[in-house]
Amino acid sequence: MSPRSDFSLTAALDGRRLLVTGSTGFIGKVFLSMLLDRCQGVGKVYVLVRPRPGREPEERFFDTVNGSPAFAALREKHGDGFEAFLRGKVEVLKGDATEADFGLTASQVETLKGKVDAVLNIAGLVAMSPALDDSLRINAHGARYGAQLALALGAKLVHMSTAYVAGLRAGEVHESEAVAGYSPKGQAFSAADELAACGEFAEALEARASGEMMVTFRDWAAARLKEKGRPITPKAVEAGAQRQAKRWIDEQLVLEGRRRALAWGWPNTYCFTKAIGEQLIAAAPGLDYTIVRPSVVESSMRYPFPGWNEGLTTSAPMILAMCTGHHLWPAHPTAPLDIVPVDLVASSTIAATAALLAGRHRRIYHQGSSLVNPFPVTRIMRHIGQYRRRHYKDHAPDALWAHWLWTRLGVFTVSERAYRRWGVPMYRGVIGRLSKLLGEPKVLSKLERELGQVEHVVDTFLPFIHDIDCVFRTDGMRELYAALPAAEKELLPWDPENIDWRGYWFDIHTEGLRRWVFPGFPGRNGGPLNPSNLPVLNKIMRSALDIGHQVLYGTLFKTTVVGAQNVPNAPGFIVAANHASHLDMGLIKYALGPSGRDLVAMAAKDYFFKNPALGYFFSHYTNLLPIGRGRGVKDSLAAAGRILKKGRSLLIFPEATRSLTGQIASFKPTVGYLALQSKADVLPACVRGTYRALPKGSVLPRDRRLAAHLGKTLTYSELHKQTKHLPPKEAYRAATNLIESAVRALENESAKAAEARWADRSR
Repeated sequence: MSPRSDFSLTAALDGRRLLVTGSTGFIGKVFLSMLLDRCQGVGKVYVLVRPRPGREPEERFFDTVNGSPAFAALREKHGDGFEAFLRGKVEVLKGDATEADFGLTASQVETLKGKVDAVLNIAGLVAMSPALDDSLRINAHGARYGAQLALALGAKLVHMSTAYVAGLRAGEVHESEAVAGYSPKGQAFSAADELAACGEFAEALEARASGEMMVTFRDWAAARLKEKGRPITPKAVEAGAQRQAKRWIDEQLVLEGRRRALAWGWPNTYCFTKAIGEQLIAAAPGLDYTIVRPSVVESSMRYPFPGWNEGLTTSAPMILAMCTGHHLWPAHPTAPLDIVPVDLVASSTIAATAALLAGRHRRIYHQGSSLVNPFPVTRIMRHIGQYRRRHYKDHAPDALWAHWLWTRLGVFTVSERAYRRWGVPMYRGVIGRLSKLLGEPKVLSKLERELGQVEHVVDTFLPFIHDIDCVFRTDGMRELYAALPAAEKELLPWDPENIDWRGYWFDIHTEGLRRWVFPGFPGRNGGPLNPSNLPVLNKIMRSALDIGHQVLYGTLFKTTVVGAQNVPNAPGFIVAANHASHLDMGLIKYALGPSGRDLVAMAAKDYFFKNPALGYFFSHYTNLLPIGRGRGVKDSLAAAGRILKKGRSLLIFPEATRSLTGQIASFKPTVGYLALQSKADVLPACVRGTYRALPKGSVLPRDRRLAAHLGKTLTYSELHKQTKHLPPKEAYRAATNLIESAVRALENESAKAAEARWADRSR
């Protein structure tokens, strides 16, 4: 077809009536906003919106639009008249793209006949490895329902698929390749037969879950109830068994989706089910349609403004993992990752719709960049590393050594084999074995799960960054745009050849993700990133310290704990102990058992935090709370009070310094102040043997015998009762005296117990 310069997109859309699905999704929002902003002559837009519990479709749609930055340009143009303009152009229909006729009633379909020129099916499930039935429901059956509805209404169909229906292959992918019967491995493929086989598999799973597997599920449910200390009733067991059955079915469907996709040559369930959807459309007799196939859709380049994005999808999880400490990634040495900004997808989809309505369309339009402006995977990885280094250079961490490290550490691309050997799978394996060796402590089990999530991200993207080496030809879109007048090319641009990838990746895409997408991520909404918050490094360091702590006090030292039964069940209490050595803090934490894991300890700011490197370490990898002297005491006590009010326990050494003789010195009134002001209970504790093992000025331990004696808790009500008649300062001192007396009493008990043990050994 030769280009004709008299073709106008806006003229082809003037007065046209469109029915759109997926308008509340990422691409759908930008498409609808751009359509109404740039093609104001469009007649009517029916938007299909699925109801949510407690929310009608119309309410949900207008709430989404009013709160979405995707409509910023329209909102600015129409000002106070924005909603009136929108209601004049848009009619919300209650429906569901996973149901026949998109969930419209027979009377609605009859009413819409002859009133809709084109159905635009933008809805889809973009998860790469969902449960097979979920993915088929929207990506395959939804495509078929869209075709059937378009035929019923006498309308044409624009369907959004993905360029990666091409599957695991290399070389150029042409838009003219056959759709019906296609499979990446060249095997004969029938979409109808495949749908039937998937349905039979799901039915067999349901039957197995409700039959032979139900005994196993009931046993599992009963064991879980017993583990949690709950009554094992028939009703509770049955409810737990049904939940486990559903989980098991979903897990099997996820595995089956991957298996079937790979067997045919598609990289994942998403591409597999999208391909089935395309083939069902192609098989619909008498249907006039166009399929648009975007590649990897990322942040907007221009519209509604540079960098807008939403949802932790496409490259966002990968970039998040790289920016939070994962440096080794598998990547193809030369292949591009085909990326296209969302606003180019929206504008070219509008163009494809206009071409379809004008009768000058192609069946398939690729929407990608690899033909005219390839972006190699290795370059992408390098840019992410450069972005991270540049950011940390501008936003220096607390410590100079950390600043030096994070401004130099990049992202390294390796083969898949090297990644499996030296990357996240290796770390996960080491943590898993260590966890089993130590009885699966919660902190290591949690870290192993989080590393598993990162490994899942890598496995999800592996086909796109390592296996596939495709170039998607975009001849159809280039031909279409070549026929447009210059004004319309500017109004609805399609120019992937003009993307400056370095500027887009640095200043638009990654900055946009940091601002709009990463939930709870350091630096969201424009703030600085902070390498101290890197989850893996942080948790590995804390896990290593916890393990080292248990080994030190549980094995290397001969530690005796007396009074462990006195530890309060609920956190939020104060531990007040004597202080003679740097071993005291760890000994108290060890003596408290599980309650000591999150114990916060007050430590001298001018000692522990004076050196920048040590200060960084103590701030981010331990639970030390810096307490100042002189003018800084008031702020430090306020911080300690906030910790107690949050329900965390606090260790304080009321002597305020280590004893030079091993004898208990007078307590400062700060402990009484904290107890009364925070309404906290106080657990008195006495440490023995630490002065002998590691006195002030010593570097290496001299003795291995340590002991911690935990007394009975002094409740807040008890302290308050004995001090409420006194002025505040006197009350703080009186409470402190009570606490000091309790600790000294423990010292006497510990001394007598030690003498008795020595006498027994001497006999």
